[in-house]
Amino acid sequence: MKIAFFISDLHQMFGKQLIKTMEKYAMERKVELHVFASFGLQDNNLLHAEGEKSILYLANTDQYQCIMVAGDTMARYDMHDELMEHLKRNAKCPVLGIRYEEPGYYNLLVKNHSSMYQITRHFLDVHKMKDICFVTGRMQAQDAQERLEGYMVAMKESQIPVKESMIFEGDYWRNKGPQIVEYFMKCRNGNLPEAIICSNDYMALSVGDELIKRGFRIPEDISISGFDDLEESQMYIPSLTSVKVPFDKMAIAALDMAISLANGKEIPKRQWCESELHFRGSCGCNMHPVEFNKDIYHRQMLSMRNIAKQAIYMQSDFNRVSTEEECLDCAMGFLKDAGVDSYYVCLKNQNVSEEEMEKYFKRYDKNIPLERAEASSKKERMITLRLYVDKAQCVKKEDIVFDKQEILPRKYIKNLENKVSIITPIHSLNETYGYIVFQMSDDPDAIPNERFELLCLYLGDTLRRIYMHQNLLSVRDAMYLYLRDPLTDVYNRRGFEQNFVETSNWAKHEGIGIAIASLDMDGLKEINDSFGHKAGDNALCRTANALEHSLQGKEFCARIGGDEFVAILLLNSPDRIERFKEEFERELKLAEAQIKEAYTLQASIGIVEVENFAIISEYLHEADIKMYENKKRKKQIKS
Repeated sequence: MKIAFFISDLHQMFGKQLIKTMEKYAMERKVELHVFASFGLQDNNLLHAEGEKSILYLANTDQYQCIMVAGDTMARYDMHDELMEHLKRNAKCPVLGIRYEEPGYYNLLVKNHSSMYQITRHFLDVHKMKDICFVTGRMQAQDAQERLEGYMVAMKESQIPVKESMIFEGDYWRNKGPQIVEYFMKCRNGNLPEAIICSNDYMALSVGDELIKRGFRIPEDISISGFDDLEESQMYIPSLTSVKVPFDKMAIAALDMAISLANGKEIPKRQWCESELHFRGSCGCNMHPVEFNKDIYHRQMLSMRNIAKQAIYMQSDFNRVSTEEECLDCAMGFLKDAGVDSYYVCLKNQNVSEEEMEKYFKRYDKNIPLERAEASSKKERMITLRLYVDKAQCVKKEDIVFDKQEILPRKYIKNLENKVSIITPIHSLNETYGYIVFQMSDDPDAIPNERFELLCLYLGDTLRRIYMHQNLLSVRDAMYLYLRDPLTDVYNRRGFEQNFVETSNWAKHEGIGIAIASLDMDGLKEINDSFGHKAGDNALCRTANALEHSLQGKEFCARIGGDEFVAILLLNSPDRIERFKEEFERELKLAEAQIKEAYTLQASIGIVEVENFAIISEYLHEADIKMYENKKRKKQIKS
């Protein structure tokens, strides 16, 4: 039985405890669990977020009997929405949301309403407070709405009206403290409320830091509380009143639900995990629990100190490497004794030939022939296992090309059976170079932490530097990048202008006429709006590929705008223009047949013959006019 699990913020307590418990329980139940994980999305760094998102598209959803999603760990840059849209289109198996409700799917949830109700009642009944403010999570999230409702019900029961100025809409993240404190004080002419209840610990700790910075005492001047009971909340001074969800019990319950769904059993759409309330110093209860947290605090400090040292050593060592092999050797050094049983490093191979792809897909994917229109997407699926280190730390440097949707080559795929494997991306900003497959050891302290995140970051940045250096060493490669469109790999405007001069001089010498074809994709905006920009990019690439395969000899094409292409035709036969149109239409149909999404691949064409090479811009303009006339006629026919 195969189950997939998507999670972000892997090194946070929720992710660590969930995966460690699942690892033991999955092995007992003989479940093969693939954890597709990212380490988190940096604030204000969209390019880094795009690199982290690459892990969402690695899984071949057809391989799994159930897919689990920790949706609330994917809080930024629309990562969660992008994943759910992808699963909606491609997943045929049941989907299970953990802690965050996924409408229309199965869900294992926390009792948000009752827990927040009890926290609020504690402030009302035990501490006799009335001016209690509330910080919500992201209000599009179901759990945020439920926690707010629990607060509202408790306040209503005590006949305390909740004014608009008593609620601040937060986002579950760490940086809102100054805004929250400023908002509540401004609404009270510089005074504080009696208490601020936050929808999670991150926001509560941020509020606490801001209050202390402004000289206020907790809980003497104001009380605060959170939700999630993070380790750092227990170590905070004063320790934070919070709601604890037993993540080990949640992990077991989630796997039980997933196994039942994978076996085709009927289970309730929604199930809940019980939570525990911990009243501590931040609300005025249990004011001296620091001794209880001493061991946790000591371990945390040692861990952070070691990670800080590792970061310095990693940066120094990775800066010295100059080849891909040296880079992998460096990574091995930092993974040794890191609590990893075994791991696999898989990297993109930029030089996979069509012959290698055809050989692979004929052998393993006989139902999908390697059509020309599909070649570019298949090339994207190809990856190379470069390194395998087993449980005994035996190193095998490999060079096995395979389809990354298989996760590992057939030679090693059995090593994943009945085990938990963590798959994380290797990228530098938005450039993805591959992924690492980790299998953790039985050591209870061996859990994914910031060390693994640092390693993946340095590995990606170093590979980027190495590959860029290799490209720059070759003048031909540098010129190729300068003259080519990076998305479609046909010429860009610079490449078009340079090649037109060379081709027109040759045609003039040979006495061959030239025609300019202006092409514009039909409906690209609708494709982007309906299926996403990845689908739009795919449509552009397929159109460019179809255009290239419609040309012959010294003819060439270029992408000169968003959805605009141009082609140079050599009029070496009377019917060359008509044959080009027919061939291009046929190639578009072939490309369209390989698309999963339900859209039509079409383009409008305008073609003019060139008589005077000196005024090429006028001919381009004339071809554009004919192309737009063609597009207008199509719209009239449809209407």
